[in-house]
Amino acid sequence: MKIFDKSDGEGDEASKREFKNLKTLKHEKIVSLVEAFETEKMCLLKFDALPGTDVVSYLAERSMYSEQLVAEITLQMLEALDYIQWRGRVYLNLEPSNVLVCSGRSLGKTVQVKLANFETTQTVSKSGTQIKGTYNFDYAAPEILDEAQAFPQSDVWSLGVLLYVLLSGQLPFKGETAEETKSNILDVKFKFEWLYNEVTMEATRLLMWIFKRGPWKRPLLEEVQNHRWLNPSDYMFKKRERAHFTTNRIQKFAAEYQRSRPQMEVDSATFISKLM
Repeated sequence: MKIFDKSDGEGDEASKREFKNLKTLKHEKIVSLVEAFETEKMCLLKFDALPGTDVVSYLAERSMYSEQLVAEITLQMLEALDYIQWRGRVYLNLEPSNVLVCSGRSLGKTVQVKLANFETTQTVSKSGTQIKGTYNFDYAAPEILDEAQAFPQSDVWSLGVLLYVLLSGQLPFKGETAEETKSNILDVKFKFEWLYNEVTMEATRLLMWIFKRGPWKRPLLEEVQNHRWLNPSDYMFKKRERAHFTTNRIQKFAAEYQRSRPQMEVDSATFISKLM
């Protein structure tokens, strides 16, 4: 059950937006809305039973994971994002807590993920659309931070940030302060040295293509799906499977992420509100 407080108006608007989105978005890689309730003070959305494990916590539970596993997770996120855009919307909420691992908790089982939390999902045109809502700006595209404007490729940027996290155990643009983080995002300032040494060149090249200041310079979702890094060939499968990462850094990242989430939401709301 997801509960929204209607007292401030913002929760009421967010609940209605999520309800409207999930009434029409039906996909195996998206959480399923069962029922909705409304009282004088609250809006409540009831979902099918969901796991409590997000993608970084799932990886942190292991002693080691492969780039192939990251590719499998990425393909499923792309499948969900592609469907959302096919329905004329942009997700705008891609961060670890919203990528839930539904199976594959044991070694040998195929991982299955679902996207959750659709209160920020909106209709966005190819030429860009002014948007409302609050976002975790660590994962938000430059155009959202700079102009409160979103494009279909804004989700591609967020996908790149999350992919970088899974391949490094840290955020690409994180600064000492919120302002430094914003500056790093707007200047596309990050380091490839932070990626695990074992990361394949194909994965690095995909990140280089995604992290572009202008949204029109980034690949479309379809182009990401067709990128060499995600090629299903035996050669690429074995290359991704050979790239193994220890989980020391992702464990630390997962712990800090869970600890800072409430504060991140407050900071993001304050940060974005200054731009609106």
